[in-house]
Amino acid sequence: MKMLSVVIPVYNSAAFIAKTLDSVGRYLGGNGYAYEIIVVDDGSGDKSAVEVERWMGPRKDVKLIRIGKNSGKGCAVKRGVLESGGDYILVTDADLTFTVDNIKAAYEMMERGADAVIGNRRLADSIYLISPKYFFGIFLRHTISYVFNLIVRLLLGSRAGDVHCGFKCFRAEKVKFLFSRAKENGFVHDSEMVFLIQRMGIEIREMPVVYSYRRVSTVHLFSDSFKVLLGLFRIRVRSFMGGYGASR
Repeated sequence: MKMLSVVIPVYNSAAFIAKTLDSVGRYLGGNGYAYEIIVVDDGSGDKSAVEVERWMGPRKDVKLIRIGKNSGKGCAVKRGVLESGGDYILVTDADLTFTVDNIKAAYEMMERGADAVIGNRRLADSIYLISPKYFFGIFLRHTISYVFNLIVRLLLGSRAGDVHCGFKCFRAEKVKFLFSRAKENGFVHDSEMVFLIQRMGIEIREMPVVYSYRRVSTVHLFSDSFKVLLGLFRIRVRSFMGGYGASR
């Protein structure tokens, strides 16, 4: 069986990270996966790292990486991916917004030959688990997300329908080295990685996801929009200037 590395970027997640690790660990162990869990604490101001260490205990299948200063989710994901040792690398959010049931579908797609799999919350078979109190917020967020994906498609030629879905899986031998080329550390990191993967001619496959909307995101949709646009332009200019190296 191929080994699966699960990378979980963490920032101020002390309230729920132990529960997340418990769910992920039970699922992987209970279903016979060969796996490792890599938690990357991105300079949390709370006791996230302490909670992870408490949960880990003497376990050898869990690794904690500490980043001293908050550097952005992209930085945390890169560190985790580059220090992973699995054949397949799965990246998922710390609050388990994407339930553990998604792991099986992603793994099976990798076993059937996929090199890069990205969840798409807008596919017809995706399932939303959501409290009515979040209806307006999620409608607004996904409307803006739809517009953002159109912009990414226009500026970077992205063919992914949900670039910033927090559930992704990669074949290490084909994709891992690209994370060392990535320059963006913030929210636009996802767009950069999709751009780099497609630039290498690697096919991106999409999968429906089970999505449990449980809390308000720390991304500020309007105030961060300008930063995101600047980031997309940086990626385009950097590529034009040869900042990412050879494309094949």
